[in-house]
Amino acid sequence: MSENAVVKILLLDDHRQFSRLFEVYAKRALSCRVEVHAALNIDQAEEKLRDLSYSLLVIDNYINGVSSSGTALQRLHPFHSGPILLLSGQISDALQDIDQVGKISAKLNKDELSKPIFAETLQRLIKSLEMRNECRDNLISPL
Repeated sequence: MSENAVVKILLLDDHRQFSRLFEVYAKRALSCRVEVHAALNIDQAEEKLRDLSYSLLVIDNYINGVSSSGTALQRLHPFHSGPILLLSGQISDALQDIDQVGKISAKLNKDELSKPIFAETLQRLIKSLEMRNECRDNLISPL
């Protein structure tokens, strides 16, 4: 990704402190300009997705007032076609099985934020988005 590129990330997490911490680590992980927009609840996230296009959607597995990450995915997926990263304080066996019909691109434990796997995962998700966009841009229309 070029240094002039801007990666816009929407983070749905009901803890403001974590949102700030996530932004710091995301900026360290990616070699481009990163904008992290935080939403404290699902309504804010939906509003932001309606207003802007984001490179990556990051969802906390446990949001106050939302029964599950599946509920958040059902509401937000129609407004976001890019990769989705699911974060959790603990990746349980039940969470490992939540694929939500292929909507989740990756799952990470919040404790991994400072570890190399966080940077590697962000880079992989952004790279997959770049490749998808490049393929779309290079499509040849039928005669």
